Amino acid sequence: MKTANSAYQALDLVDHTDIGVAILDIKMYPIDGIALLAEIKKRSPSTQVIMMTGFLTTETVNGCKKYGAANYFAKPFDIKKLKTVLQGLLADKH
Repeated sequence: MKTANSAYQALDLVDHTDIGVAILDIKMYPIDGIALLAEIKKRSPSTQVIMMTGFLTTETVNGCKKYGAANYFAKPFDIKKLKTVLQGLLADKH
């Protein structure tokens, strides 16, 4: 497991590492999570991305779908459901 403290670090990881699944928050600075999702999918189409937010709206759901998020969760979320989704995405990678 790798972590990034910024969108720029996340993009560097995507550029230099095989990332199977990324988990992003929608509210980020200076690049919001949906813009980061779009850039990750452009650079690494096989990377599955799970989005999370405390502000789930129709607009954010549409952005997640438009740019290819594998799933999205509203905070607080059920950790068991997140684990199930992660296991499914990781199993699909093998």
